[in-house]
Amino acid sequence: MKGSTFLKVMGILMIVFAAIALVMGVIAILDIGAVLALLGVAGTKFGAILTAVSVLILVGAALDLAAGIFGVKYWNRPERAGVCVTWGAILIVVCAASLLLNIIAYANIPGLRVNFLNTLTSFVMPALYLIAAIQCRNLGR
Repeated sequence: MKGSTFLKVMGILMIVFAAIALVMGVIAILDIGAVLALLGVAGTKFGAILTAVSVLILVGAALDLAAGIFGVKYWNRPERAGVCVTWGAILIVVCAASLLLNIIAYANIPGLRVNFLNTLTSFVMPALYLIAAIQCRNLGR
């Protein structure tokens, strides 16, 4: 069978990191009320942004998990790799939304600046996954 081991490896990595992110996202959501009360920012714009970021972590992790599962499932089926390409593109869009949300969040917190290096490194896994999916799809042509 022709297949892309690269896609399989990226799928496994996506599953592992998505599981970690899901746990972290659930912890963030569960602790958000306590953090907001402790900081005295419940009901403020900062509280809303912090909540939105926590929800975005969960959404992004769920998408990463789905993409990883499809990568592992279709790594040896180039004719189905288009599904993985679509998921890779979705992940890139979610990373861009996350970058935009970070910029907005930091713009509303005096004295803090966006760490673009840290934020841009979040594009690495989805970009590698997308490259692996395109490579796998091209094996079927």
